Amino acid sequence: MEAQDTTYVNNEAASRSGEQIDFSFGKNWLAYVSGLEERHITAAQRSFVESTGLTSLSGYSFLDAGCGSGLSSLVASRLNAEKVVSFDIDPNSVACTEQLRSRFARDAGRWEVHTHSLLDRDLSLKIAPANIVCCWGVAHHTGSMWEAIDHVAGCVAEDGRLILAIYNCTNHSGTWLTIKRIYNWAPTPIKKLLLLGFHAKTFTSLMLHGQNPRRFLRHYVKKRGMSYFRDVEDWLGGLPYEYASVDEVCSFLAPKGFDVIRVNHAASHGCNEFVFQKPSAQGWR
Repeated sequence: MEAQDTTYVNNEAASRSGEQIDFSFGKNWLAYVSGLEERHITAAQRSFVESTGLTSLSGYSFLDAGCGSGLSSLVASRLNAEKVVSFDIDPNSVACTEQLRSRFARDAGRWEVHTHSLLDRDLSLKIAPANIVCCWGVAHHTGSMWEAIDHVAGCVAEDGRLILAIYNCTNHSGTWLTIKRIYNWAPTPIKKLLLLGFHAKTFTSLMLHGQNPRRFLRHYVKKRGMSYFRDVEDWLGGLPYEYASVDEVCSFLAPKGFDVIRVNHAASHGCNEFVFQKPSAQGWR
């Protein structure tokens, strides 16, 4: 199993973006995975099916590009993918994914976990093309989002599908970038205050609209299989931070031969979710 290094920071992303990065996605994922239960996996599987329209991956290979917690890979395994390949640049994310494979996979022999960067220009030469390539909320954190998307697209097999989640461009995107920078620059006590302030704003808004915060937290898990508190840390700490409109993403991939077949629009500053397909695909459910 990959050794855990909770002090790891993605220096490649910091160099590409020029950002001062203190937050570790992999460290946050380690905390999430430690409490993962079957109910989270069931919710994540349901969310994946709803987002992509794919109810079974039987007979198809699945590549999880920038696997993070490894949860998407586990879902692919549970949906009977013929082969699952996961990779991430963060050793803690690699360790998370290996943990999930060891604890929950029903056929671990069909699941490989590696260390690679989305910005490796030879990525498509190092990884076999996959029928389904998933890059979920990752490319916008690399420091070179369009380059990362280009490299991932190069890993899609003929007649394959590309699943992307990319932060939406809004009038407040620049403000959120500033907040993220402050969070990364701040000492630990200030980080805790920023987190408390975010939670207070969220829960106060819920109550003002007649909603129960406890019910919100339960629904959050049921809807996505994720932890609200881990997601907030991911959101506030997540640098680099890039974003794009739906039209920008579709226009970027169209010349590369990808047709958009499904888009779930973000309500605000969250992720637009895409499913692209290379032409002439056959046999999809």
